[in-house]
Amino acid sequence: MASNRNIFEQLLDKYDAALAEAFFQGIDAIKSQVTLRVVVERLEKGDIAGAIDAIQVEREAFSVLELFFADAYNPGGISLVENHLPKLKDSEGNRVIFRFGVYNPQGEASFAIIRRSS
Repeated sequence: MASNRNIFEQLLDKYDAALAEAFFQGIDAIKSQVTLRVVVERLEKGDIAGAIDAIQVEREAFSVLELFFADAYNPGGISLVENHLPKLKDSEGNRVIFRFGVYNPQGEASFAIIRRSS
């Protein structure tokens, strides 16, 4: 059985450069749509929100990065669940099964609320 440290090192070797490249692709996608003149004009007028709107930072610009994160995060979580959680049984003697899921809908919903309010 491989240790989490070995698994995480393998994941880092596999995804480190790919994650960095995906991040920079997202930045490039945003930069290609930004009109610097508009950003500067809005900042000069003290319109911070308008300047941020002009930058057009959208989650979709980082969709490739998001996929790479999920792809890298999933094996690490599975390894943790399979190798380090205790073997448990419920009060009737049935085995308790732990599973790892890469998505957290409740966390994502909370983040969306926070994002809308800011």
